[in-house]
Amino acid sequence: MKITVGICAYNVERYIRQCVSSVVKQTYKNIEIIIIDDGSLDKTGAILDEFAKEDERITVVHKKNEGHAAGREQIVQMMSGDAVYWVDSDDWIDEDAIKTSAGIMESTGADIVKTPIKDSDREYIGEYTRDAYMRILIPDKIHANVIGCLIKKEVYKGVHHRIGFSNEDFYIFPYLTDNAKKIVVEDSHNYFYRVVRPGSITLEGRANFKGYYPRAMHHADRFLKYNDEFPEETRIILKRFTDFACMASLYAEKKDAEKRQNVIDCLKEIEPYIQNSDDISAYKKWLVKRILSDSPVLTVLRPLHKFRGNMKKRKEIKETQTHA
Repeated sequence: MKITVGICAYNVERYIRQCVSSVVKQTYKNIEIIIIDDGSLDKTGAILDEFAKEDERITVVHKKNEGHAAGREQIVQMMSGDAVYWVDSDDWIDEDAIKTSAGIMESTGADIVKTPIKDSDREYIGEYTRDAYMRILIPDKIHANVIGCLIKKEVYKGVHHRIGFSNEDFYIFPYLTDNAKKIVVEDSHNYFYRVVRPGSITLEGRANFKGYYPRAMHHADRFLKYNDEFPEETRIILKRFTDFACMASLYAEKKDAEKRQNVIDCLKEIEPYIQNSDDISAYKKWLVKRILSDSPVLTVLRPLHKFRGNMKKRKEIKETQTHA
């Protein structure tokens, strides 16, 4: 089985050598390595070109900055492997990581082999059918990370990344699962996830419109698509959508008017579910009504919510950096 290793890189000159070196040293040799330089403004592109000169398995594509989703979409279109293994450009992997995942895929017939990158995901080690996996994926009990996953190329048939949005893993993983007959969550500790770093999407996406908007839209998509089939599992998604949609609406500036309208349209469609939910507070239900009516009270609520959000952001970043 030939495996494509996919990496999207943007301004990671401090980390990219460790990442690519760990891939080059894999004991599983039948690999190609496709790396998208997503318009980096630092030395990332030059470092990648050095690696490409030294290893013929490496293909580097330099392109304008469009985000991870566009880069991954391009890799899927370019890949000649039977499966793709995703690595983030600021992470690194053990030398046997791909060999382990490939062995599991071949021995079990799995369409997706997931290596947990967070300890909480290790509660779900095992083999799953599509429906069984959906019951832990839809409510986000197990994280929707494609990094550390080995995914057969055929699973991507008819599935496309949501270009222009961050947090694209949350969006795309259910669609990939829809095309999978068997998913295996394995127990190797061979993917090393850099929890947070200056300039990371994880860090920059906290407590601002840029962070709340994609989360609101992705949660709306997941709720609307799967509520009929998995009504119990989508309860938590409805609650989270309400939180993200309210915050996105309150944080939006004039320049965000079009995107804010997208959130409002989703709120209008989903409001009946929100108002009938026992999981959503009376205040949030009231706030949704005020947002949809563009009430003058929002002028007062916006700075209050922003202040609270910024305080929470500082606390979360501090806690994340402490455990990094």
